[in-house]
Amino acid sequence: MKPLFRLPFSVSRVPIVLGACALAVTVPRVGLCPLGWAALSPFIAAALRAKGRREALKLGALYGVVLYSVVYFWVYSTCRFAELSPLVGALALLSMSLTLSLNWTLAALGIQRLRDRVPVELRPAAIAALAAGIELLWAKTLPEMGIFSIAYSQWRFLSWLQPISVTGTVGLTFLVVLVNASVAEWVVAEGARRAAALRRLAWPAALAGAWWACGAWMLHGAPTPGFWKTADPLTPDPVRKIAIVQPNVDQYAKWNPGRAAEIRANISELTERALSLGPDLILWPESSVPGWLDEPANWDWVFKSFKGPRPHFIIGAVTRDGRFAHNSAVSIAPDAKAAGLYHKRRLVPFGEYVPLRFLERWISILTQMGDMDPGAADQKLFETPLGKAGAGVCYESAFPYLVREPSAAGARLIVNVTNDGWYKDTWGPYQIFFLNRYRAIENRIYVARAANTGISGGFDPWGRTVAYQGVMTRALVVMEVPGDPIPRRSLYTRAGDWFGWLCALAAAAALLAPKRRGA
Repeated sequence: MKPLFRLPFSVSRVPIVLGACALAVTVPRVGLCPLGWAALSPFIAAALRAKGRREALKLGALYGVVLYSVVYFWVYSTCRFAELSPLVGALALLSMSLTLSLNWTLAALGIQRLRDRVPVELRPAAIAALAAGIELLWAKTLPEMGIFSIAYSQWRFLSWLQPISVTGTVGLTFLVVLVNASVAEWVVAEGARRAAALRRLAWPAALAGAWWACGAWMLHGAPTPGFWKTADPLTPDPVRKIAIVQPNVDQYAKWNPGRAAEIRANISELTERALSLGPDLILWPESSVPGWLDEPANWDWVFKSFKGPRPHFIIGAVTRDGRFAHNSAVSIAPDAKAAGLYHKRRLVPFGEYVPLRFLERWISILTQMGDMDPGAADQKLFETPLGKAGAGVCYESAFPYLVREPSAAGARLIVNVTNDGWYKDTWGPYQIFFLNRYRAIENRIYVARAANTGISGGFDPWGRTVAYQGVMTRALVVMEVPGDPIPRRSLYTRAGDWFGWLCALAAAAALLAPKRRGA
């Protein structure tokens, strides 16, 4: 007799769904970070038990779609803010989640293969290396999709983050997955093997404890003069002041020509207040100029309207050079002359360029989206009163190499200009803001961020928040930079993704190993 009602998926999949939801709520704004140390174990346990590739693929797709649908639910909200139908918003979120879930399907297939090729004692380490390697290669091959990392689950706890200045963010991914994989091995073990699996949890726990202790020492106990610092502590650098303008311009009226004068007046008033504070540097957010920078009204406003002594400016503007259009950060010297340009290198799909432009016939919002050109890889650093500065625009803070490169080239400050007005007060601005914490720690460098609707602020080289202004507020934010405590930057800055490539090579060797006898 056939059952009257059949569940859409097996009850055995419920732990996977719950695990994906648990990992999702570790991110800002919720921040239940401790869940990250167990949220992956149901997925890993299910992958170890999978009977074939097809089942492993389904497991990975399920975990990834649930995870990203929760983490990026603000994509749906953004579509609704733009007055798109609920169906279009749901399809946008689902298509994004399905695309991103590819890395989880690869992980599930890899875990299933490792099950038969790696001794059980080494399997958690092999699974952790696999996860770290996939994360690194994923960011290299699909950089537009690089916002989420397993390591971001620990964004709230600074001691856990400090060692990424040695290994990069994938080092923390390795550790979190190692603990989860060890728990999963205990879950799948049967009979007498379960006691052995429980004993094997000791060494991942010890490694995690050592990692945390090292991070706590770096944060609180490291003897900065002499150990980290090469500058003379008896002649400290003067404190520099950065004024960050957060105008809170409504994104959905931002490009209305009738609002241009109002937008200029809004930013001018905040800038005049900033000038009265005597800052060394003033930051405006991404695309703060209402229109092309070279339009006469905008050009005169930016370069001629602020009288008297001027500090250095870095502003966000859309610029054009012949047939090329760029989303840019513009450096303006105190003599009111352009001193440098940075063109955004990683453009947002369906925001700054449209891969499927033919769909605009049915999805009208596509006609309002940008058609920008990416900047070159070898762009010069800005010269500022704080020293050399690297620039980034919007979610470029998601990509470690885009901050590591200018840090290695001599920058002592990273400036990120952004406009998160599309997302209003959703999880999006919080997730993107705290990415800058990781970039600051990885490179032991100050990071300052100017956002149109927030969050504006900054981080010191240990990831401590030194300035913060919440979303959907109009404000002037002041950030003080007392000096450069670590002018040599970090080991990660100098050596790059050495740990991630080591994990990728180790995982590849394990995957290519012959099947063990009796497996």
